[in-house]
Amino acid sequence: MSCETRWQDVFLTKPSYGVQNPKEMDDVFVTSVMSVDVINDPVTDSPIARITTSGSNWLMMGFIYSCTDKEKERWARVEEGDMIRVATADQGGFSDYLTVLEKVEVTNLYNTGSVDFQVVSSLATPLSYSFLNMSNALSRFVNTQNTFTNGDAVRLTVPAAAATAGVTEFTDGNTYYVVEAISTSLSLSATKGGPKVTVAVSGIFPGIDGFILHKLIPATNGVLPLAGKGAASLAIRVNFAIDATTLPSHVSKDSDFTSGTAITLADRGMATTYRGKTRTYDGTDEAEALYYPCYKQRKWTDHHNPTSSVLKLHLPTNIKQVSAVKLMGYSMINKRAISVHHQHELADDDWFALKIREVHNNNGVLSNNRFADECFYVMHAGNDQHRRAGGVELYAYDPQGLTCVNFTPVNLGSLSVEVVNRRGEEAHFGRMHLWLRILVTKG
Repeated sequence: MSCETRWQDVFLTKPSYGVQNPKEMDDVFVTSVMSVDVINDPVTDSPIARITTSGSNWLMMGFIYSCTDKEKERWARVEEGDMIRVATADQGGFSDYLTVLEKVEVTNLYNTGSVDFQVVSSLATPLSYSFLNMSNALSRFVNTQNTFTNGDAVRLTVPAAAATAGVTEFTDGNTYYVVEAISTSLSLSATKGGPKVTVAVSGIFPGIDGFILHKLIPATNGVLPLAGKGAASLAIRVNFAIDATTLPSHVSKDSDFTSGTAITLADRGMATTYRGKTRTYDGTDEAEALYYPCYKQRKWTDHHNPTSSVLKLHLPTNIKQVSAVKLMGYSMINKRAISVHHQHELADDDWFALKIREVHNNNGVLSNNRFADECFYVMHAGNDQHRRAGGVELYAYDPQGLTCVNFTPVNLGSLSVEVVNRRGEEAHFGRMHLWLRILVTKG
């Protein structure tokens, strides 16, 4: 039986898990975020954060008291070197890809602005409180969730039933302060540290359900303790300053968006964009509608197997032998670029070493870098034009081949391609596609 020897085209890209899960996209939603400044507290010698509307290269979770456990888990998994982006066109603006440079735990979050800052979103399940049965009494609410402590600032939602029953001392949407919180009940004051609100009603009336207390960080040096709060205490530093706190001017409190008062930072949890009933990607989360969502770039190789950094192809059984491998071209989409301003703390790769595990490259590249030495090919991965923050696009192609390695015909069951940087670490190339040709003998 005769055997045929010819060049076989090979295309290597992301494994085809999309066949099983077509909605799996290249980026994954993490959580909503806000901009903060992180400084060192000279008294405690520990990092603290303060909310900023001036733009910063530090980010924290935007709604600490209402984010889901999944959001906390995803935020905790954001690591140095990861690429993230913030906001979408829905919010009227968005960032380029940002590289995570550092992650720290802060002990306190301060609000040094002139407006109270809301840390609970409207998507959270309302924490409903009931007014106790009283007559000509001080304010007291049934503290069913044991959520608040003395000094906490809250934005109060007042049910219509309160006015009907004669309780008119509380105004819907106003800020109040917890002045007495015990295991079973709590009381509110109109001023921080002030007297409890006195409710003047005649006779005995039944308790009123439906008061909702939204957590706030008070203006002018209000503080939210975060020590030991896990993911809620994590701040990440990225390679570009953005403002992920200020709300767009077109967002208003009116449900029909035709008029009314613009939403302030005290109402920021009410600001959302429209979310359709169906989405076209995996991982849909209601919190994406908040200002501002954060997304992380997925691993391009096998993120179903986090320890794998290899693009692998199993060859058909009718290929008997392989005697040469030729690289025709490659492309990288959204390859990490950290900009020249952060070269002192994170390497910005300008080349990658491409290795094929099944091909012993005695005829490969010679280099004084041990991770490039005897590799299959050294790939161009950036130059001065790409020294900016974000993600860059690179490609190279030669119809005659960029490189070709010939060897004694061998039986190859697969091709396993690994790409590393100058330190031998897994390369952060974004999305990569490789075009090869292999000289095969079929029979």
